[in-house]
Amino acid sequence: SDPAVTDLRHQLRTYASAVVESEFITMQVGRESLAAREGFERLLGSYLRLENHSEQDRFLRLQADQFLTKVLDSRQHRLQAARPGLRTLIWTILLGNALIAVMFSWFFRARSLAAHTAMAVVMTAALMVVVHLAILLYHPFSGELAVSSTPYLTLPRL
Repeated sequence: SDPAVTDLRHQLRTYASAVVESEFITMQVGRESLAAREGFERLLGSYLRLENHSEQDRFLRLQADQFLTKVLDSRQHRLQAARPGLRTLIWTILLGNALIAVMFSWFFRARSLAAHTAMAVVMTAALMVVVHLAILLYHPFSGELAVSSTPYLTLPRL
């Protein structure tokens, strides 16, 4: 087999291992893994050393281009999802709309203050469940609902 292709496969395995074994852990605290970044850089370097000798090589290169683009996009999405901090605009809109929804209920006429209060409490509780779920899902690599690397560790080696 071509040494460049063998090296590319090795670099792909190394990068995948670094993502699963190192980056999932560092993403829990909102950082990227140096090992995964270096692994991706080596993978990219190995890919760039491939040569096109035939039409079939060019076709395989095109497929590899598409695959590496997906790998890079996935990496960027993972790292973006792991970054700490609340996006102020999103949370302002979410909590502002929740407040408006609760206040809106006071425009309806109920027979008593107790009915108004009960309706506002129920609506507030429902909205707080949604906000709580949004907070849990906001950090996908940490907390109760964290994405785990365990399934990837049990996959057979490439």
